[in-house]
Amino acid sequence: DAAEGNRDATDADWLQRPLSDLIQHILDVHHVSNRAALARLRPLAKTVLAAHRDKHPELERVAALFEAMDDDLIAHLRKEELVLFPFIRDLETLGWGASSPVGPITTPLAIMDEDHDMFGGLLRNLRHATGDYVVPSDGSADFRTFYEGLEVLEGDLHRHIHLETNLLFPAALELAA
Repeated sequence: DAAEGNRDATDADWLQRPLSDLIQHILDVHHVSNRAALARLRPLAKTVLAAHRDKHPELERVAALFEAMDDDLIAHLRKEELVLFPFIRDLETLGWGASSPVGPITTPLAIMDEDHDMFGGLLRNLRHATGDYVVPSDGSADFRTFYEGLEVLEGDLHRHIHLETNLLFPAALELAA
């Protein structure tokens, strides 16, 4: 599971606010930063691999893991934006009368939880493949920027997943009960 740690002080604040506020925060902060990070990292991944693959064959695995993360994360964000978040907003305003083409809230939440677990595995594998994002001594500025960007994306994604898995999803289940 990619959600790190226990609840922090800001989590208590989210628990006192409407779920639509938390959803908007996730959209405005995490979805925006995740997409921006992926857009910055895509060309860097190609540049770093092309420039350093001969001396650093581990970059083949790093690039493959990043590509998987990129593809899966974009699809995940769309599912949240088009299906899950509108459903939770409807639950909040309509109560148990809210309906969804995907069935009960437990269905999309189970899919999102599976995605979150998969992202946790990808992040662990990326951290391992990069040696904890340590740039080799012969690494270029692009190499350094790529690894730094991966590490920032990892931290942001952990926070994003934490907010959903530990705050939003349980509260949505409670609304649906």
